[in-house]
Amino acid sequence: MRALLVILWLGGVVLIVAVLIFAAQQLIPLAVAVMLWFLIDALADGISAIRVSGRRLPHGWSVGLALLMIIGAGSLVVNVIAENVAAVADNAASYEQNLQRLFQSLTDLFGLEEAPTFDQFFANIDIQGLIVRLAGTVSSFAGNAGIVLVYVFFLMAEQQFFDAKLRALFPDEQRQNKVRLILMQMSSDVKKYIWIMTLVSIATGMISYVAMRIVGLDFAEFWAFLIFLLNYIPTIGSILGTAFPTLLALVQFETFGPFIFILVTIGATQVIVGNIIQPRMMGSTLNISPLVVIVSLLAWGAIWGVAGMFLCMPITVILMIIFTYFPHTRPIAILLSADGNIQDPEHRAS
Repeated sequence: MRALLVILWLGGVVLIVAVLIFAAQQLIPLAVAVMLWFLIDALADGISAIRVSGRRLPHGWSVGLALLMIIGAGSLVVNVIAENVAAVADNAASYEQNLQRLFQSLTDLFGLEEAPTFDQFFANIDIQGLIVRLAGTVSSFAGNAGIVLVYVFFLMAEQQFFDAKLRALFPDEQRQNKVRLILMQMSSDVKKYIWIMTLVSIATGMISYVAMRIVGLDFAEFWAFLIFLLNYIPTIGSILGTAFPTLLALVQFETFGPFIFILVTIGATQVIVGNIIQPRMMGSTLNISPLVVIVSLLAWGAIWGVAGMFLCMPITVILMIIFTYFPHTRPIAILLSADGNIQDPEHRAS
């Protein structure tokens, strides 16, 4: 029986991975929609907590206002991406000249006879292919945004029937209340993680934006958004979020001052926020083993590509939170944790 159980588990895992790979185009927008749904719900809770003349805004109005804020932010992001992608071509000539000066400086420093030219450096890079893939990525993003919004609307419409379905599933009032408390606590933990992660990412992006504007770095809005997005990828995201604008500063300016300023400022922001502020805000919610983080990053990256790398940490945290609340999956949550210290859900939901 034990061998049969192991075989069934392995077969289930293989089946789930196969579904995740072959249905990626449909599941990735759904996963993003679930994250946005939790974020909208958390934002709506925050709006409802604000009192105006001693009164709170009704929950329905708070949800609608939160949804409008998310749609407005998404529209702004799409416009920023579109404008900056078009502006890259206009600045390419000046970047080429500055890069050639950098090559010459390095040549003089190391005593080489001749500096490589821009054309030689990029001889094996298919620029046209890169532009085609970039255009395809932008088009795919725009198309998926519509699908994500449709999923979000259906999730919000379905949310009002959750309580009725719960009463139908558990007629016994005592068991029904216990399940409701567990689901509420589980939802609260997930919303807490997504909300704090989003706030931390926004703060990192804004501080980086101010630093980039101080030195006059091109496309500061685009890089700030990219830093916000990359902050959801553990470790590697912070490195890339620092490297991209730093390399642009190296190419854009003729001196090393802006390059050093961007490197120090954005790098210090990533270190302080990622290693001090974020862990304090998360508390035990992000008690995940570093090894699990790396394995999760590689696994979801292999299954869903770049989108999987962005979603790996939220998905892993959500799964860990869910596993904590059920006796049969609680050992998995302990294995995923950093120190095995998982708080008993019975005490949290009581």
